[in-house]
Amino acid sequence: ERTFDQDPELPFRLLADIALRALSPAVNDPATAVEALDRLEDLLTRLAGRELDIGRFHDDAGRLRVTIPVPGWEQFVRTAVDDVVFAAAGSPMVLRRMRDLLRGLAERAPESRRGVVRDRLLWVERTGADRYPLVWTALGGGDAGHGDAARG
Repeated sequence: ERTFDQDPELPFRLLADIALRALSPAVNDPATAVEALDRLEDLLTRLAGRELDIGRFHDDAGRLRVTIPVPGWEQFVRTAVDDVVFAAAGSPMVLRRMRDLLRGLAERAPESRRGVVRDRLLWVERTGADRYPLVWTALGGGDAGHGDAARG
């Protein structure tokens, strides 16, 4: 059985799964998906500036003795975002929240970690612009240029 101590990716997977279930046709509850994204944003923001290469242990002489595979930044982002973006294509409310999450994370993350976030942001912008062309730029709250740039 998985635990948070044994699997640091587990909370991200659980929250993404909650969002996915909420977006399923059987449940159709985008507000719950948005709430799960709020929690995912909090977790990702906390990790953004932290050292994640922590799976190597050396002895007193400096020799590597134990290596434990741990997820890196890209894996955390992928787990938290990718499946939800696919499912959110049918919900402008959730796409907008995902866009806000990614924009905020791109501002807060160190430059070395922004690439994977920007890639997902571009994906969300394109999805929103393609699926909801009449309302997508209006959702940006004054950032109409973002939607137009994502289309080109």
